[in-house]
Amino acid sequence: MLPQIPSSLSLSSLEDAKTVSRKLLLHILPSYVQTHITGTEEKPRRLHNTSALDGLRGVAALFVFFFHILFSYKAFVEYGYGQSEENMRFIQLPFLTLFFRGHSMVAIFFVVGGYVLSLKPLTLIHSHRHSEAHSALVSSVFRRGLRLYIPAIAITFLTMLTIWVGLWEYPRKFITDDQKFIYYADNHPNPLPTLREQFWDWVYATGSLTDVFNYYNRNGFLLPYYNAYDPHLWTVPFEYRSSLILSIAILAFSRCKTVARLLLVASTIIFCGLWDRWELVCFLSGSLICDIDISLRTANTINTDNELEDLEDGEEKLPEYSELALTSPTRIYRFFSHTRRQTSHLLRSHSKASKRWIALFTAGLYILSTPNLQIEDTPGYRWLFIYLTPHTYTDKKRFLQSLGALFTTWAVANSPLLQRPFNAAFAQYLGKISYALYIVHGPLIHIVGYSVTPNVWLHVTGMGSWGYWIGLLLSSAILGVCVAVAADLFYRVVDVRSVRVARWCEEVCFVKG
Repeated sequence: MLPQIPSSLSLSSLEDAKTVSRKLLLHILPSYVQTHITGTEEKPRRLHNTSALDGLRGVAALFVFFFHILFSYKAFVEYGYGQSEENMRFIQLPFLTLFFRGHSMVAIFFVVGGYVLSLKPLTLIHSHRHSEAHSALVSSVFRRGLRLYIPAIAITFLTMLTIWVGLWEYPRKFITDDQKFIYYADNHPNPLPTLREQFWDWVYATGSLTDVFNYYNRNGFLLPYYNAYDPHLWTVPFEYRSSLILSIAILAFSRCKTVARLLLVASTIIFCGLWDRWELVCFLSGSLICDIDISLRTANTINTDNELEDLEDGEEKLPEYSELALTSPTRIYRFFSHTRRQTSHLLRSHSKASKRWIALFTAGLYILSTPNLQIEDTPGYRWLFIYLTPHTYTDKKRFLQSLGALFTTWAVANSPLLQRPFNAAFAQYLGKISYALYIVHGPLIHIVGYSVTPNVWLHVTGMGSWGYWIGLLLSSAILGVCVAVAADLFYRVVDVRSVRVARWCEEVCFVKG
């Protein structure tokens, strides 16, 4: 006969198990849901000079997700409005097409990346603190590879496991069988016979992902290694290589006078464009406009030390201004009188400046709407393609989309009016998880999207074209919930820890003092 477990012990163990399960479930839920359940409030993020650019990057990551959904089912996402009789859809019009203009959003990533990475060293250079600028560059370069590759390695390892256990097999019939619903499956790898073979295949694929020295010509487009476990990670070698070359350029020109440095960076941008390195053009252009912005702000800077105090990873927080000590009615009157005149003047000048930045922003969004294919046959972009696009660009869409990203980023970086939507809580949250969102959405489209969407369509076949789009929206909403949960969890478990690991390695390896 088995010994009886005391009832008190059983109840205690049961309660402990419930507590552990509750904590685990709570940990899996997105952070914004956790705060709602627990009744606690997250500490609001302090806005800084690049907060709006973080928000812009987050919105761009969301639009890349939209692009990869539509790209799987419809070919029209590659073309612009009016390119042919088949491409006359309302959502293909300029501006509206930005919701799924994924390659344009990658250009946004790169221009914003160049701007943000340059902000701290260039601010120090303008303050004639060159040794500190060099130290900042050393720290950034040391941590950059760990910051980019730890999350990429983690997600491809998880993807490898999901492929081997068979989570990619059910949707395969909608790609290859008679019930073909997937227009372009990007890359849907087959599982290998053993876990050992699958593991070593992943090791080889991951090793190839770190090749920042070579370019591969695939279907006429120059790309780095196209990773089998997540093709969207082709941007990681681009970003790493570009950030290294950007750091070299800043270091090389750090002792130059401002005008000379601007001219040399502009010359380097032209040089990179002549050699078809559009991603370097984006990064260096982001650095160039950052340098110009700092130059224009320098004369109006109240306290450079305060501005530099909180600079971290290229992010500059807004300076805090101390209140003036007013000790008499006369001083109070003079203060408010001066403030009123100054405010009136600033509002007038700000209004003129805002109009210029809004015009640049609008032009940027229009150029960002450049289609991926057949640009020369698309009304509104034909002449831009003929007269602006250099013949040295192999991938023709990259020049105009990069130019649009440059205009858009520059306008957002300088216009308080344009910064408002990107400083909003939702955009800031997207900016916080943008890398995690970009990394996790690809595998989930294959596992969840390719399974749910065709099944929804099979149940709405009698509703015609409306049923098609309703089915796509419903299934994409389900996919979106999965991606939102996974991205938030991946951000907290992997992304944040990769930053800590990079800092820890820096502390261990660097010489003190």
